[in-house]
Amino acid sequence: IVYERNNGTFFSKGNTKIKIENKYTLKSKNIFFDRNSQTIYGSEKAIIEDFEGNLYKLNDKFKFDNINKILKTKKGVVIDKNKNKYIYEDLVADLSKKRIAGKK
Repeated sequence: IVYERNNGTFFSKGNTKIKIENKYTLKSKNIFFDRNSQTIYGSEKAIIEDFEGNLYKLNDKFKFDNINKILKTKKGVVIDKNKNKYIYEDLVADLSKKRIAGKK
């Protein structure tokens, strides 16, 4: 992990797994964390699993606002705990309120 003190950014090279408040697990490669804005982002594919077993497969660059629990990506697949699969473009998911918006 590399920390850029002048801009408050952490960079994790290679495979990375992040636990967020014991509610979400993020797996990806080459992830950035902006300490000032509390934003996690990357340009590799990623998977987020919530504590209820819902999966968010992110097939493009992504951004996760850790304060508001808002997830954004250009292309994503949501697989809910009942194994229903939803494919989205311009996915915006509010993980705390369990709301999803995007083009199906």
